[in-house]
Amino acid sequence: MSREIHDTDPKAYRYIPAGKTIQSAPQSVLPFNLMEKVIEDARGIALGHCPCRVGFALVGGGCDHPTEVCMKFNDMASFFIDKGFAREITKTEALEVIKLAEEHGLVHFVDNTEGEIQHNCNCCGCACWNVGAIRRRSTPRNAIMATYFIRETDIDKCIGCGACADICPVDAVNMSADDVSETDTDWCIGCGVCVTACHTDAIAMVYRKDKTQGLPAQTFGDLHELISMYRKKKIKPATIGLNLKKSVRDG
Repeated sequence: MSREIHDTDPKAYRYIPAGKTIQSAPQSVLPFNLMEKVIEDARGIALGHCPCRVGFALVGGGCDHPTEVCMKFNDMASFFIDKGFAREITKTEALEVIKLAEEHGLVHFVDNTEGEIQHNCNCCGCACWNVGAIRRRSTPRNAIMATYFIRETDIDKCIGCGACADICPVDAVNMSADDVSETDTDWCIGCGVCVTACHTDAIAMVYRKDKTQGLPAQTFGDLHELISMYRKKKIKPATIGLNLKKSVRDG
């Protein structure tokens, strides 16, 4: 279901690396890759519980990750507050939510756009629809999310402690026979969670060589207009006609 809904071009969502785990140049030139910038630009912020983890618990699952860590911004924040789905918080409180999420190894994702971001979820590999599906290898990373970063390891600095492998939310890091961390770059989502666990600064998030450094749209509205155009092109007129004939025939 996740692949059917989210496999569009462009993707609706993207991962943002945790904290300041990316090189200084992208931080200064492309600040939309920082959660701090997303929060700074928000006109209003709402905080609610993660529906994935809440639903997971209701069917007998569960994990130790906090649930009240999902944020909405701007128009979406107003909607969620008005409907009673979330509560309004300040930018200072929002930064504390991000800090808490990173301490628990959660993955930031936001709308795949430079500005007017409406969503931020902080996901785990236990329950969440995107990170969990990738961790279980049921859905390819590139089929449901835009991943702009990838892990790069300085082998000379790696001491083989295994902390990064333990915390990786998608199980993309393993320890070799020589106690050196190895990354499965086909599944790494570039979330930066492993960087927060590294004590020797051996890990960095770098741009994927097969990706541009730009994002597909300026605003949330522009992004979903592009997605709508893609979906219309994907549904061929001939297919629509056949389905219509079948519906009429079946009554």
